[in-house]
Amino acid sequence: MTTITGEQDTLLTVKSIVEEMLHERFSADDITFTGIKVETLIDYTGEDYIDIKIFYSGNHDVLDSRWMLGIPRRIAKEMKNRGLTVDKVPRDTFINQEEWDEIKDWNFYDEID
Repeated sequence: MTTITGEQDTLLTVKSIVEEMLHERFSADDITFTGIKVETLIDYTGEDYIDIKIFYSGNHDVLDSRWMLGIPRRIAKEMKNRGLTVDKVPRDTFINQEEWDEIKDWNFYDEID
């Protein structure tokens, strides 16, 4: 994974947008968002894109799939509203914190014989 530097203001703005969206949509009683990681990565074609990882714990049943599917477009729209250039719709992933804690240090190549 390659991280592109020099875009910190944009990344911080995107993180703020995501935090606001999650706060408006979800109750802390149902689900807790334990972290949001926003970075610019390069895909297999050599193009850069904004990647958003949203870590959560709690009742994952409250994550309405229809609402979640629209998150990238809502983020892109809000980025434009805040004067940011949007060449591509950001990509997002919701990750269960407990599952992440279990696998984050795995070396998947050790399993291959």
